[in-house]
Amino acid sequence: MTDFNWPQSLLLVGFKNYLDQRQTLAWLDQAMRVLDSHGERAGEIELVAAPIFTVLAKMAEIAQGRPIRWGAQNLSQHDYGPFTGEIGGPALAQVGCRYVQIGHSERRRLFQETDQIVADKVAAAFRNGLIPFICVGEAERSDAKTASTYCIAETFSALAEVPESQNPLVVLYEPVWAIGAEKPAEASHVRQVCRAIKEALAFRNPTQPSRVIYGGTAGPGLLSELGDDVDGLGLGRRAHDPLAFARVLEEALRWNQSRLKPR
Repeated sequence: MTDFNWPQSLLLVGFKNYLDQRQTLAWLDQAMRVLDSHGERAGEIELVAAPIFTVLAKMAEIAQGRPIRWGAQNLSQHDYGPFTGEIGGPALAQVGCRYVQIGHSERRRLFQETDQIVADKVAAAFRNGLIPFICVGEAERSDAKTASTYCIAETFSALAEVPESQNPLVVLYEPVWAIGAEKPAEASHVRQVCRAIKEALAFRNPTQPSRVIYGGTAGPGLLSELGDDVDGLGLGRRAHDPLAFARVLEEALRWNQSRLKPR
């Protein structure tokens, strides 16, 4: 398994419930044209789309021959059973999902997901061959050291039901106070927190370190400011504009090249 120092960047585009099926498919059509315009170079980016559930079954057709993967925005901690309105890991795997978001602050706040529920969902993801995007982030603005301590604890809590050797996984650092804000968190803050999470995960599993990406009002121009302390971005509404998405993709390709240069 590739470690977090590889040159490939990871871009997650999350849609929440902002776009319906028709709008999501229109975005994907334009995004695929952007990917196609870069030819083989687009394969240097690991692009993950996390649309609403009704689009997931169409993704295999949309993504055919293109470097894009897809993930779900949620899953049940139960694979099967009498859980009305839930969707289990086996069903997601059967439609080709590779990733799943778990532990987002909105699900904790709006749907009362506890640390135990999050940990059970992470276990369910691994059980079904899905890579979890484990969402962590401090609620209130604080210094980087305090934020790092909080986020590391939140990360390890989410991993409580899986063995230390379990990989791969991605941590999505998304400070709650930066979600939907006018600006992302300061670059120096993000770099320090992401670096601390990486180091903690590397200590947990030194043979297969995990990736850490940043979300929270992420958009064009941010990735180049964050350097090697992050492995990519979690993109929200700012990437729902195809032109903005194209700019982020181009920036990620340049960023990859800069990481490959001898130092």
